[in-house]
Amino acid sequence: MLLSAAKTYGQLAKQNKNIKPGTISIAISPLTIFEFEPTVNLHLMYKFNNKYSAAIEAGGIIKPLDKNEKGIMSVHEYTGWRFRPEFRFWEKATNKNNRGNFYIGIQGLIKIAEEQLYYTVQRGTPSGLLYMEAVEQNIDKTVLGLNFLAGEEVGIFNSKNFFADVYTGLGLRYKQFKDNVGTNFYKTSGLGFNNKNGFFPTVALGVRIGLKMN
Repeated sequence: MLLSAAKTYGQLAKQNKNIKPGTISIAISPLTIFEFEPTVNLHLMYKFNNKYSAAIEAGGIIKPLDKNEKGIMSVHEYTGWRFRPEFRFWEKATNKNNRGNFYIGIQGLIKIAEEQLYYTVQRGTPSGLLYMEAVEQNIDKTVLGLNFLAGEEVGIFNSKNFFADVYTGLGLRYKQFKDNVGTNFYKTSGLGFNNKNGFFPTVALGVRIGLKMN
């Protein structure tokens, strides 16, 4: 649906007739879509020529509302960083004055995050005496992934430099969890369904707003 909307306004992108090969662009995506961990991202891309470009995106994971203070239960409260290298193949220009704005791409993912949990557990002594023990659990999360994308750049603000980048795609990611209390992350329990080691399919869907620097 987003790509269809992008094509509706795609005629504005045809104003980009004077952009030369070797274009540098910078873009911001305020929040990722289909991610439990909201992330603010900065995207830097270098377009070598009409056919190829390479990019890197870095984002900081925003901690959701504190469930202890706000009374809101959330799946997790990870903080950390995410990096996405990307390589694009652009469509062939329809004529000598118009560059193609549709692309397919390969996007990698490296995510490093952590979560701190504080809770109490009931313990017992050999004599049968019960007591409560405070536990601090530190969970380290590492995610590696690969997405195959299709997207389009659309000119906005009647400018040859400002653009919206709309993309979607499918991929696969591997999640690895470790903590300081010896949790078995190969089992699923309760709301902890995301805290599970292994391979998982993923859907990529997002919008970036950017500026071509030259």
